[in-house]
Amino acid sequence: MANHSHDMKVLIFTMGLLLLVLTAGASAQTQGDENADSTSTGTISGRVISDAGAPVPNAYVLLRSVNSAPAFLIRRAVTDREGAFRIDGLDRGLYIVTVSAASYAQPLREPNAPPSYYRVGDLITFTLVRGGVITGMVTTASGEPAVGMGVRTVMVRDAAGVAPKTSTPQYAERSTDDRGIYRIYGLSAGAYLISAGGRGSYSFLPGAFENDSPTYAPSATRDTAAEIEVSAGAETSGVDIRYRGEPGRSISGAVVRLATQLQFGSNNVTLRRVRGGGAEFVGFTFTGSGTQGFSFNGVPDGEYELELQTNFSPTEMAMSEPFRVTVKGADVSGIVLTPKLLAHIAGRVRLDPSTSPQCKNKRRPAFDETVVAVQRSQELDAKEKSFSTTGFAGNQATPNRAGEFLLRNIGPGRYNVSTKFFARYWFLRSIAIQSPGAPKAAQATESSRIPIVVKSGERLTNLIVTLAEGAGSVRGTIKVAEGEVRPSGALVFLTPAEREAADNPLRYYAVQSESDGTFALSNLAPGTYWAIVPANTSDEPLNERSLRDPSQTEKRLKLRRDAEAAKSTVELKPCQNLVDVQLPLGRR
Repeated sequence: MANHSHDMKVLIFTMGLLLLVLTAGASAQTQGDENADSTSTGTISGRVISDAGAPVPNAYVLLRSVNSAPAFLIRRAVTDREGAFRIDGLDRGLYIVTVSAASYAQPLREPNAPPSYYRVGDLITFTLVRGGVITGMVTTASGEPAVGMGVRTVMVRDAAGVAPKTSTPQYAERSTDDRGIYRIYGLSAGAYLISAGGRGSYSFLPGAFENDSPTYAPSATRDTAAEIEVSAGAETSGVDIRYRGEPGRSISGAVVRLATQLQFGSNNVTLRRVRGGGAEFVGFTFTGSGTQGFSFNGVPDGEYELELQTNFSPTEMAMSEPFRVTVKGADVSGIVLTPKLLAHIAGRVRLDPSTSPQCKNKRRPAFDETVVAVQRSQELDAKEKSFSTTGFAGNQATPNRAGEFLLRNIGPGRYNVSTKFFARYWFLRSIAIQSPGAPKAAQATESSRIPIVVKSGERLTNLIVTLAEGAGSVRGTIKVAEGEVRPSGALVFLTPAEREAADNPLRYYAVQSESDGTFALSNLAPGTYWAIVPANTSDEPLNERSLRDPSQTEKRLKLRRDAEAAKSTVELKPCQNLVDVQLPLGRR
């Protein structure tokens, strides 16, 4: 994303909103290296380049430790003229790294793709794409230039034509100059709405037009607004707006403070405009510790969702249930938002070594280089038609030396569990949780098959993640018949051949092949697999996390039937590494 949106996000971080930072377009040279350096401190370095391969100087690099609390403690760096960066003095552990640069945007990313984690010693290459530009003039109803007026873009469809389904829309804002001209750059390819006036999503200071309802290009309300197409590296000019100057409405209410809540903690109320499965507008107001009321002005007609967030203690957050409100021709008042404590999930990572001679003296997973994550299941919660603030729709934690971890401040909902670790000969065997009050001898619920249901204020314990020794790997190439074209980025799937493993999501693996048709699958449980490379993957999950979602049972079984019919068998013994595997391109 461009640096103008980055500055606003850092502001939100420092005010206590927890955001999940996802990384796109990056690769690390040392991830998964069995002989990686195990020193306690070191460096993460790399380069930022354009999609044309040119260095990107003065790119802004943010690094955050997964172990850090609070989550907004970060390290920063700026790339040199060769696009290189280096951050020294890092403790051993896992890190999330993000980059941004003026006039550049992130490449298209699958929304449910997991974040990328990096270790001390990694050398990373980030690729950014040249962003698009929208420019035009804003004039008043009388035709005069509108000077110093905020103009905003919000994405309504990405380059693949998919509408965002998130609670934090891709948003950018600039002000008009003394000629009434605006220019917004660094935009990802896609379709946008352009609006002028009103209160901006990240505006905390009063403005001359903040009580107005925004005017959408060319001179419209939201319902009749034009959608402006933006291409990577291209400029879309002449997107002029004739300002309507219509007064907006207000949404106001009060906040209930919990009796034992921090006296110095602020109440953060979020207002989102809801449309088409995603949010098009996000507004924030901070009421402070002594103020009980809140108000949003300049609100146009539409459907909205309100949500309260507050600090209950130094380590605990509270959040209200999403409150739906409709604005239609009149102010809305009298809303009362009551916070409820967020949930915690405690558990431990268990290591199950192998007795196989082939696995002797293999590197064990290091707990400080292991992460356990939970992510709210969008598929299973779709019927609720509500959004949860990004920072509370998932969380991640690194175990301590005893393998124990604590996932804090989880919003209510249904959650899937995943893990990431760095040990070539180990695999994820099971994810299970003991039901509250159940006897120790009772069988734990397999959370890989059934998502965890979390309620407000709940304290779940005994989430057990078992990593087992004996993993194998498969490297190979997708082969095509003479005259056949290999699709770019084809997906390679492994499905369990054993009937008893057919309903185990953790035995399904997926990876995207390289442009030359090579692929590599690692951390595979030993066993027999059917492999398939579908020629058409439009109806398939785009990554392993999506494939393993408990809600995707029918899709997994269909994929398994197709793989069985393809008759490509892969058999893995404990700690075996298969190379030069040739898989044919499937036909559907």
